[in-house]
Order: sequence, then structure tokens, then C-alpha cells
Amino acid sequence: MNRLCLLILMLSASHAWAQTPAVERGGNVVFVVPGEFRPNVDSATESALRNAQDRIREWLDKQQPPVRHVPSIETIRREMNPRPYAPEEEAILNQNDKMYKVTMEVTLTPKLLRDLRERDRVQVGLGILAGLLSILGIVWVVCRLDEWQPGRRGRWLMVSIGALVLLLAAVWRAAG
Repeated sequence: MNRLCLLILMLSASHAWAQTPAVERGGNVVFVVPGEFRPNVDSATESALRNAQDRIREWLDKQQPPVRHVPSIETIRREMNPRPYAPEEEAILNQNDKMYKVTMEVTLTPKLLRDLRERDRVQVGLGILAGLLSILGIVWVVCRLDEWQPGRRGRWLMVSIGALVLLLAAVWRAAG
């Protein structure tokens, strides 16, 4: 029983170690990402890039505060300098064809991480600005309605503006 527990612990620890990216001295975060077996090297490379994007997304979610923007596959290809290892080949049973698997290193630089955080802050700022402009627009429309029909439905207009502001705040909170 103890051997079984030790084996399970070792396997889970080795799996967790394989999932953890390495942080270099300059602040670069290096991900070693395996792809899946595919019929050609190009599609195996694409598979490794998609897996790299998923691993980066998971890592960014664990940061404090979490980063919502994830680099696109094109950004990974262009700015993160993926370094593929030699592709693994595996023969398919009863056929002459081969399957290929590519493992690559992808480096997330501090500059790119700052850019992703900046995009998050801009998105939050634009959301706040849009919410404030929406509230001001609702208030303006209600004031105009009250001017067009003075003395009529004044209370109902104020209650409706309060309800619309609360509804907008609830939608804004749910979206954020």
C-alpha cells in the first residue's frame, strides 16, 4: 500500500513539474510544450502552438491579478520566438506513413507580459467609460422626457431611471 501511494505521489509530482514553466534570470518565462501526433510536421507544429497558447492562458490565469488577454498564435509565432525540438516520428501500424510530434520552447518576455496587462487595463477603463456614458445617456433621456411632459409621470420617470441605472450596474458587474 505504501509503495502504491509513493508511486502515485511521484507520478503526480512529475506531472506538476512538467506543467510548470521555468522562470529565467531576466524575468523570461519559458514554456516547454509538446504537441500531438499529426500526419505531417506542419500540422504537428500548429498543434504545439495551440498547446502553447493553452498553457500560457492557464499560467496567466494563475497570476495576481489574473491577465485576461492571451497572445494569439500569430503573436506567439512572431514575438515569442518558438524554438521547436527535432520532431518525433512514429510509424503507423500496417502502413508506411509516419506520425510526427513537435515539442517546442516558447518564451514569454516581461515586455510582452506588460503589454498584455496594459491591454487588460485599457479594456477595464473602456468598460468603465462606457458604463458612465450609458448612465449619463439614460439620465439625459429621462430629463428630456420630463421636460417634454412637465409635471406628468415625474415620479415614474425617477423610479424608472433608478431601475435602469441598477439594471445597467448589474449587467456591467456580470460582464466584468
